[in-house]
Amino acid sequence: MLEKHLVQLGVQLLDEEPKIIYQQGWPEGKSLGQALRESRERDLKFGITHMGSHRSDLEILMDARQARGRVSRGQQKLLAATLVLSQVTHLIRDDGVEVILLLDDLAAELDRQRLRRMQEVISGLRVQLFMTALHRAAVKSWEFDGMFHVEQGEVRSVL
Repeated sequence: MLEKHLVQLGVQLLDEEPKIIYQQGWPEGKSLGQALRESRERDLKFGITHMGSHRSDLEILMDARQARGRVSRGQQKLLAATLVLSQVTHLIRDDGVEVILLLDDLAAELDRQRLRRMQEVISGLRVQLFMTALHRAAVKSWEFDGMFHVEQGEVRSVL
């Protein structure tokens, strides 16, 4: 399912297999309902919910080591994009959902090779794509049905 897509895209985009470890936001061995019931009085006393899915976290490993604090900004961007594209791939291929994908300045902090790989992955997905770029050169190899230039609040078609 999702992890399968993450591994495939990780190898394709990052040259290594990322791994996700889900850390639930309540004690192991208890159901969420049980944990919430047990912490109810404390939660009411302090006015916050101490346990629940909002306390969950994802730990991402690269080469079996924690990614946080050791990967570059470009790698962080690629890793985040890989997570999103894994979800998109899952929705399209496994669930048959139509997806609209929004990409903001994808070219920032990615070298040409990584950007090309990203383009190959996205082009292989059946998505409606909206994409921003600071420079036209960053998207010149992409095929678009429409392109617009926005300047000082004025929008004009350029394609």
